[in-house]
Amino acid sequence: MMEIKNPNHFFAFLRQKGISSLIVLIVLVGILLLVKPESMSLSSISSLMDQASILLLLASAQCIIIIMGRIDLANATFCSLLTVITALSLNSFGFLAIPVLIVFAIFVGFLQSWLHQIFQVPSFVISLAFLGIASGCALVLTSASTILVKPNVRFTKVLFSSPGDIPISFMLSLFIVGILGFLLAKTPWGRAVRAIGFNQRASTYSGINTFWVMSSAFMVATTLIAIASTLNVGYLGTASASIADSYLLPGIAAVVVGGTSIAGGIGGIGRTVWGVLIISVLRIGMDLLHISQNVQPVVYGIIIILAIALTVDRSRVSIVA
Repeated sequence: MMEIKNPNHFFAFLRQKGISSLIVLIVLVGILLLVKPESMSLSSISSLMDQASILLLLASAQCIIIIMGRIDLANATFCSLLTVITALSLNSFGFLAIPVLIVFAIFVGFLQSWLHQIFQVPSFVISLAFLGIASGCALVLTSASTILVKPNVRFTKVLFSSPGDIPISFMLSLFIVGILGFLLAKTPWGRAVRAIGFNQRASTYSGINTFWVMSSAFMVATTLIAIASTLNVGYLGTASASIADSYLLPGIAAVVVGGTSIAGGIGGIGRTVWGVLIISVLRIGMDLLHISQNVQPVVYGIIIILAIALTVDRSRVSIVA
């Protein structure tokens, strides 16, 4: 059992075990209950989870990239593009468009990884380029207008119903990212992903095929983004060139607030789930305080800076999924 000699050691212990994010979530919920109890009613929580289902997928996609010591700035913009493609494809070709969408997303993930590794270009540069490409393609496909999805092909709409207290969409997202969390925590592939985040060169020398491990991680991330885009179509019933762009900062904030190290190697999906719930509860708090949607990205940016400042020097001894 760890001996806590001083408060600094205690807080470091909480961060290493991934407990600090849970404590933050409990404190935020407690504050909301004191300020406005009805904000934590079953209907409000159900609505929160509806909104969190898409964020959970996008944050988990970001998480797997960050664990490798990289970052994906095109995460949300690519989701906007895929939402547009999904809407257009469903309207024109029906459900047969979905497998093609998944294959396209996997190809883009491989292409990002290939360009990053073959040309040794930093991931944020590659993803920044893809952000511009995805944004431009979405504008061209939509002609800068909104696309309505036909009701008969809006097949994921049913997922945003709540037969119980928890929406189906959130349970589905949780199930999908739970599988990813298991793979990261309990399989050789997951250990290889973490090893790359710790030290890619040492991973290569130890016999890990870093090219394929990294490529597969990028492809898993873009697959999650594709699933998020189909949920987005069901949730909103429309698509536009920037429909998911606002998820970028909250997605990164959820990962780092959850306790995944921005330097790579430490963290996991479990922590990201707590981070997503923290961001979702925080969003409710900002709405209660009547903080404008235009100002909220400022808050997320500040949260990211503070979270990185608190975790960048984290000890690389304990790894928690």
